Amino acid sequence: VLIDDDDDTFLNMDGIFGLNIAEKLNWIFDFHNNTVELRNSKLNNQDFDIEIDYFEEKKNNSLPYLNAIVDKNILKLKIDTGFENELSVSDSLIFNKSKFEFDTASIADVFGRKEREIAEFTLDTLIVSKYSFTNIKTRYELSLKSSNLLGMKFFRRFKKFGIDSKQ
Repeated sequence: VLIDDDDDTFLNMDGIFGLNIAEKLNWIFDFHNNTVELRNSKLNNQDFDIEIDYFEEKKNNSLPYLNAIVDKNILKLKIDTGFENELSVSDSLIFNKSKFEFDTASIADVFGRKEREIAEFTLDTLIVSKYSFTNIKTRYELSLKSSNLLGMKFFRRFKKFGIDSKQ
């Protein structure tokens, strides 16, 4: 992937692994050793603290996702290893936007930098599989389409996590 980066959107990034690669290999993110390993062999679940089920849509270039529970509502969260924050939601069915104060922020993604309306808050509890996680730094973004992302700061709660694309 080549990106014209005149606005320093990806200043501290060496490169991007696309979904076409991600779908064919298993991933291990080792935060203790600051490494990412891509492998063709099966993952050993004994190497990880917990096991969380995730799902894949059969559409081209779809991010893997998991189902989470927020305030008794099921929320489909896409696992986005390119998203640096913990959680980003845009689902107005879960969160009442009138309860938040929004600011304009310049947000970067693979398509460049855009001005967006966001509110930041700490979510008390997020339930994923049978596990409960607390104090989740959350960004609520007003947008036309639902985009709920679980990013790398969430996964940094673990020493190591893997995505088993060959499950």
